[in-house]
Amino acid sequence: MKLHRGVFFHSAIEGLGGKAANGEGVVTWGSLAGYVTRRVPLGAAEFVSAGADQAPYATENPASINAVLARYDTRPAPLSPAERLYREAGDLIAGTSARIDHYAAVRKLREASQM
Repeated sequence: MKLHRGVFFHSAIEGLGGKAANGEGVVTWGSLAGYVTRRVPLGAAEFVSAGADQAPYATENPASINAVLARYDTRPAPLSPAERLYREAGDLIAGTSARIDHYAAVRKLREASQM
């Protein structure tokens, strides 16, 4: 893969794009700095050459380390009606949410296939 920008800027954009987000989907100055600090040396070797070395460092103001730069919704997307029926059918076949009922599963699969 060829970069159209430097390794540092590429890593910063990746981080702001969500790769530096914490478990709550928030990118802070501190999480971005940590991501870029870890990613740039790997990216230099990957995108420039095997022996390339680049080591960024962050100068941080303790008051800004938790500054929120971006937020991402980490909730799963809602299921479509057909996906919901397929999952319910799978549960009926496996018996994970109710007793095993292959006939009910087949009915749900037929209904989902007609959507």
